[in-house]
Amino acid sequence: MQIFMRLLLFAGLWVYAVANGQLNESSVLTNPSISKRCHELKRDKDKILSVKQRLSALIERNRRLRQRSSKDQKNLQKITHTLQGNLKREFALVKTRLANLNENLIRKGCPGINF
Repeated sequence: MQIFMRLLLFAGLWVYAVANGQLNESSVLTNPSISKRCHELKRDKDKILSVKQRLSALIERNRRLRQRSSKDQKNLQKITHTLQGNLKREFALVKTRLANLNENLIRKGCPGINF
């Protein structure tokens, strides 16, 4: 019974401190190595996302170029076909890297990550 009363008193004091603004995010201690590692992982994720977006835009641009080119331009058709395959392969690799990075973020327990 005494443990329950102490727990209730502690919870009440904590709610009171939060309501009065005495506890804030800076009062919570965090391990600097964890936050540094999470910051690096977030930065890597942002880089990979930007590469993925650029590749997506290049794939779309190449597709439009292939549609606009005439059938007489066989050399251009061949080059754009090869380029399309290379871009799609690279896009698949970037998607795999992004999935692996997301798994690392979850596994390493970085708070405040939006997927």
